[in-house]
Formats: sequence, C-alpha cells, structure tokens
Amino acid sequence: MTIPNPIWIYRITHITNLEYDLVNGLYTAKSSNANPDYKQIGDSSLIDYRKDIPAIQPPGGNLSDYIPFYLGPRSPMLYQIATGWEDIRLYPQEEIIYYISSISVINQYKLPYFFTDGHARSQTTTFYNKESDFDKLDWDTIKATYWKSDETDLRRKREEASGSSYQTSCTHPLYSVYQCVQ
Repeated sequence: MTIPNPIWIYRITHITNLEYDLVNGLYTAKSSNANPDYKQIGDSSLIDYRKDIPAIQPPGGNLSDYIPFYLGPRSPMLYQIATGWEDIRLYPQEEIIYYISSISVINQYKLPYFFTDGHARSQTTTFYNKESDFDKLDWDTIKATYWKSDETDLRRKREEASGSSYQTSCTHPLYSVYQCVQ
C-alpha cells in the first residue's frame, strides 16, 4: 500500500475529556495546563512505563513528554478498552471518542513529533523523526481491521530473532505518532 495522503492521526479519549480539551487544548499529564479532571482510559501500566522510554533525538525527552496518536483508526488498545480485555477497565464504546488530525496540520504548526513502526515497549521497534520515513511503515497493517499473529508475521519473526519475548496479547504493532504539546 502506498503512503496515504493525507496521513491521518487518531487519538482515543473518554468523552468527559472533550469539553476541557476543546477549551484548553491537549496537554501532557505533567504540564501545568493538564486537565485536572482527566479521565484516563487504557493501560495505566503502559502510561507509567512511557515515563522512562527515551524519545528519538530530535526532538528528545521521554515518551511521556508527548501526546500519543495512532496512525490507524483501529487499534488493539481500543479493542482492550471496549472489551475490558487483559484487565483494562472496560468502557462502553459510546464513551470513547476520537480526536482526528493529520501530519500536514502538525507540520503547518511546526510541532515537533516522531513516530514508530511498532509498540514502544518492543526492542525491535524503530523510531523515526523524518516525514520521508513514512514509507518504511506497513500501511496495510496500519489500515487493517483484523490482526493476527502467525508464521507470516514479520514483527514476530524479528522479535524472536532478537531474543525478545513476543507479546501475543498485542498482535498488531502500534504505529504511533507522538506530538509534543506541553
């Protein structure tokens, strides 16, 4: 699949965050402008883990210095939130909303960002900070509506070859864009 144009980015959040975000904007949890009543959804252990994962240079910092977005409209995390899978708190789909933007808007406002070709926890994930690197992503997988892990899964083969434990609980790589909004 060719690189889509435009490249859309998606952020999932709880609907109770919408009013604050519309009035004030999006901020990282450690910002003085952060929503004091932010309703967190998703995997809290992953959110805590991001605090210690360094971001690519430039722009630098840690993943928690950035607002995570997905490159695909569906994600394993959305599935986990909607089903309560793997001890993630279940929320009805009616309470989950998307914020949608595009890479061109991020570029228009000259916001620093980077993106990955997989889950940031994985040792085989590559971080990118150049728009020209979008061609290195597996766009068919990003746009997929069904994911599986089998012998043809290249990410699985890379992780097994590297000696990493393959996370079968997340069989679709999380292609993410991290946008700096502090």
